[in-house]
Amino acid sequence: MVPNEHYSNAMSLNGATMTTARAIGPAIAGLLVTQVGFGWTFMADGLSFIAVLTGLALMRPHELTPVVPAPRQPGQIREAIRHIRSQPELSVPMVLLIFTGVLAFNFGVNIPLLVTGPLHAGEGTFTILFALMSLGGLGGTLLVARAGRTSRALLVRSTIAFGLAMAVMAAVPNIEAAFVAAFGLGAAANASVISAMSKVQSSAAHEYRGRVAALLMVVVMGSTPSIGGPIIGAIADRFGARAGMAIGAVGCALGVWWVLRSDFDPQPPTGRSVAQ
Repeated sequence: MVPNEHYSNAMSLNGATMTTARAIGPAIAGLLVTQVGFGWTFMADGLSFIAVLTGLALMRPHELTPVVPAPRQPGQIREAIRHIRSQPELSVPMVLLIFTGVLAFNFGVNIPLLVTGPLHAGEGTFTILFALMSLGGLGGTLLVARAGRTSRALLVRSTIAFGLAMAVMAAVPNIEAAFVAAFGLGAAANASVISAMSKVQSSAAHEYRGRVAALLMVVVMGSTPSIGGPIIGAIADRFGARAGMAIGAVGCALGVWWVLRSDFDPQPPTGRSVAQ
């Protein structure tokens, strides 16, 4: 939808819209559940997709950046994986996302256990905590958008901040401190994941971009619930909710280590494939 030079900025703004919705949505959902119940709340969520479908219908295809689709043939996914492995600009942030996705982005598991466990707060506190994280995430995405281009330094600094925020959240003494920490956690988490995602998308050669984006979504959306969630849940069950949060900080540290040890060229991509 946007030219190559605007990918990082567009990814950040896309993240800003999502985090804004995540900040407002939980509060509205919590209010609806208490007033009309779960059924009507899910109904409202389903009806909201009318806006999405309307937006898709109003898109103007002639204004999109033209991309020649690759012909369908066997082995396309394997070819895309080879392309990712051969380009540090793709493989390094992708592995970083695996570390943080599996070990750090398990907020749906960690936050409820932390709130109802060591912090001794009620279930209604989830809504406030998640809303504060989302507001912080909005700030993090806007910072990445302002940077304009993802660099190695941005990946390292944002992921270090993410790890420190996870460590702070693991150690908060009460729910009031958790509210403050949640804002910083959301900002650092979004800055880390969006900078890595934008680097992957902007570095992929044109003929691989769709397949790389699909694999990126598998990593970002699939690693947390299918792999990370059970792991962190088992750790929290055995050692407590704070331990689950602390493991997230370890995941961020592993991601930073991977970036620093890798032959990662932060220069803007040429858009050329390996064959070219």
